[in-house]
Amino acid sequence: YPTVPLRMLGRDQEAIANLRRAIALDSGRAFAPFALSQELMITGSVGEVPHWISHLNEHAYPEAASEIKVMLLLMNHKYDEAADALRASNGLAGPDQINATLRKQARLAAERGNFREAIDLLNRAIAADNSQSNPDQHAATILDKSYLEYKLNDFQGCIDDARSRFALSSSPEILLA
Repeated sequence: YPTVPLRMLGRDQEAIANLRRAIALDSGRAFAPFALSQELMITGSVGEVPHWISHLNEHAYPEAASEIKVMLLLMNHKYDEAADALRASNGLAGPDQINATLRKQARLAAERGNFREAIDLLNRAIAADNSQSNPDQHAATILDKSYLEYKLNDFQGCIDDARSRFALSSSPEILLA
């Protein structure tokens, strides 16, 4: 789908039209309704998004529906409901998505000033990383935790985690993450 290039060119309405056409061609897949929901939120046309959340659920894509729902709740400053939806999505997530869900929960907790809760969630994500042998994701999670330790003036924890993170990978892409 040319959604991203069209968006980058400021041609959002054309991107929306292309996504609607893709849905008309095959409404049973997740990508086009998911991307359409995102595009609608970007353009401020959020009234239609709940329809696409329902559509994704009806077509057996509860993870995608949950992700869009969380985005919509965050846009509407409904942080408690977003946190509840993220917690509920843990049950939907496959093993490879558990870390991403925990990191989103941690970011939301941190945004709300709950740094200790965020660190606890990141520790759970780190444990999930260890069981899945995903060094890049593991490194990113450790860096998130290091930043929160800095915010809590736990400078030794921050330094220790930063060193641990850089020991995992010294690739330029990871160093710049």
